[in-house]
Amino acid sequence: MKRWIQLAGLAIALVGSALSALAASDIVLIDQSNPAYTVYAGLPSEKSDDVRAKIANQPAQLVTFKEFSERRGELIGALVVVDEYPNSKAVDGIVELVKKHPGTPFGITWNGGIAFTRNDYTFAKNQFAAYKKDPEDYRRTRKPDIAADPVYPPNHLGPLLGW
Repeated sequence: MKRWIQLAGLAIALVGSALSALAASDIVLIDQSNPAYTVYAGLPSEKSDDVRAKIANQPAQLVTFKEFSERRGELIGALVVVDEYPNSKAVDGIVELVKKHPGTPFGITWNGGIAFTRNDYTFAKNQFAAYKKDPEDYRRTRKPDIAADPVYPPNHLGPLLGW
């Protein structure tokens, strides 16, 4: 009986957590502190004052989810320097990821990829550094392997959104 009560308490806590997470993408934090990627995270509106205080004087902004969704071309797509993944739905994917996974940071990379893991962000930084050093050499030597490319959008959109 004691074990059942513990499990019931855990279940109630998880359901409460899940329900609060469902309402969590009222606002979106946009962090542009790294030129290789921009990070987006959906948050509950009650966090807006705390977040605004923390991002003051930082290359970041806070917008409503509605504004984020409506201005996706400007807030996401326009930050792609070279789109190496045309027609990948990366911009729409970022909006849906932020909506579906509140509190989880997702990045759009300088080349139109999607970053989710530390490996993704490191890959984006290294690729951006190579591009900035010599764009022509980068273009000439880059041989994308879709299956092994950590920021190839469908590699994240498939498992996380079923796209």
